[in-house]
Amino acid sequence: MTESYRCSLDEASLKVAIEELNEDPRERESQVKAFRNWINQQKHITACTDTGYLLNFLRTGKFSQLRAREVLEGYLKMKSKYPEWLDDVDTADPEIQRFLGTGYVLPLPRRDAKGRRIIIINPEHFDADPGKWNRDVVVKAIFGLCFYYLMDEKDVVNGWVFFQDFSHFSSRIMTFYGLDTMKKAATLWQGSFPGRFKKFHYYNPGKVFESMMAIFKPLLSKKFQNRIIVHGKNLEDVYNHIPLECLPDEYLPDDYTGPTIGTTQQLIDDFLTTLRTDRVRQHVLRVTNSKWKYNFDAGRHDVTTASFRKLNLD
Repeated sequence: MTESYRCSLDEASLKVAIEELNEDPRERESQVKAFRNWINQQKHITACTDTGYLLNFLRTGKFSQLRAREVLEGYLKMKSKYPEWLDDVDTADPEIQRFLGTGYVLPLPRRDAKGRRIIIINPEHFDADPGKWNRDVVVKAIFGLCFYYLMDEKDVVNGWVFFQDFSHFSSRIMTFYGLDTMKKAATLWQGSFPGRFKKFHYYNPGKVFESMMAIFKPLLSKKFQNRIIVHGKNLEDVYNHIPLECLPDEYLPDDYTGPTIGTTQQLIDDFLTTLRTDRVRQHVLRVTNSKWKYNFDAGRHDVTTASFRKLNLD
């Protein structure tokens, strides 16, 4: 491969990659090379060709060259249409740090039993005031977070589980984003982004949730809709799906004495510090560089080195 690459998957994650994503460690290098060669022959796209980056798309496409191309092209189209979200994402940017500092979206450090990353969405400290927050910066921050976690092969292979706490959700947040933004985001997440979205847990929903779902659910594919689990106000139901030891202290019962990951604020502070490190900042800036684009005026050149596997994509 063109740069140093060493697979960082543990045994369990490698098993998932082989069984669910059609990954063959013996063919990994040749698969990346074929994908890279195809990219280099194209006039209509300019893309990062780092091995780890290309593996994200190959794994998302279950090692079908054709599907990996489709996902990459779809992503680059969105990136070219909405550079305000996807170009030159600086995880150390003060405004991005300020938004993520609210804890609105917070990846947790401990994975579940299936090796999946848990991401909490809780708008308790986000007032959705357009006078205080730039909507494009907010969306850019969320994507920046995702690009960071795509650095971890285990996240790419095992996927993400979202736990959305609706206790402090209001119609003001829906107004802040607007229907157009929700439509664009839904298009990008579904089929044009190299990530596995495994479950969506909605806790403590209310009337605003019903209004949101009436608007948002039709934008989701049946696959995504089937991965939504709606919980009531009882956290006991959440515990049946997300292990206690994976949750912040605020979500634990008073009599819990097992291992913990710390308070929400501690987790936020650690996360922001990590995003400011030069390693993370430079990586995310590289993969989101504004030079990676889709040229809508250029022709597409196909080669026949493709896999025609029958896919059950997720």
